[in-house]
Amino acid sequence: MDTMDKMLGKWKVVPECTENFDAFAAAMKFPTELIASIKEKEKNMTEELKRNGDVFSITSDIDGEVQNMTFQLGQQFTSKEFGLEIQNTVRVEGDVMVGEHVVCGHVTTSRRYLKDGQLVVENTAGNGVTTKSILKRC
Repeated sequence: MDTMDKMLGKWKVVPECTENFDAFAAAMKFPTELIASIKEKEKNMTEELKRNGDVFSITSDIDGEVQNMTFQLGQQFTSKEFGLEIQNTVRVEGDVMVGEHVVCGHVTTSRRYLKDGQLVVENTAGNGVTTKSILKRC
């Protein structure tokens, strides 16, 4: 079973396990109202990763607002999250799904990996500030 297959399934954010989001949001220059909205909506956020051959999809349910992104590893694609248009490229490095993203004109890198049966999601702004979230399998 490859790295991506191990991450397939539905996951729920554990809000009390999110670390350093405010510093990350400030580094990304997110508007104050967007930061408040993300923090509130994250409390009820789930995401589901599916695979159909070489095509992956992540369906996010963010407090009742469903968003879907479909992609192939190594190919650039555009998604919308929290009303923001994001340019993405996703690849696998060892046991880590790595994403390069352009959000509000700022570059960020995401890393998703499994640890102790949970999905860890780290996002790092261009200046090195990182936020980390934990998701548990539903």
